Amino acid sequence: MALSCIYRLKKKKEVEMALKSGRRRGGIAFRLFFYPNREARARYAFVISKKNLKKSVDRNRLRRLVTGWIQKNPKLLTPSFDIVCIFTPHAGQLTRKELYADFEKNFAFLS
Repeated sequence: MALSCIYRLKKKKEVEMALKSGRRRGGIAFRLFFYPNREARARYAFVISKKNLKKSVDRNRLRRLVTGWIQKNPKLLTPSFDIVCIFTPHAGQLTRKELYADFEKNFAFLS
């Protein structure tokens, strides 16, 4: 199931601000950019390039896995950050368990 629209970054300007001025973390499968916001909750944007994953089925699967993981961890919805997650080509080759382990490690700063 997709993230509720209140937890999504909708405007291009907001995404660009997080990419330009935000702090960075890197994982095996993704690069994470986070920027403080004035909301009482976190907002997310996921970028999966067609260049990195050719098939839309693979891009959608990855997006579903990540949004599902975020919804299962409600503590990730409470901090006041705009978070942009840019996936690498390697992300499509990881199993769900490996992807979740990478997210656990890199999202630890939020808790």
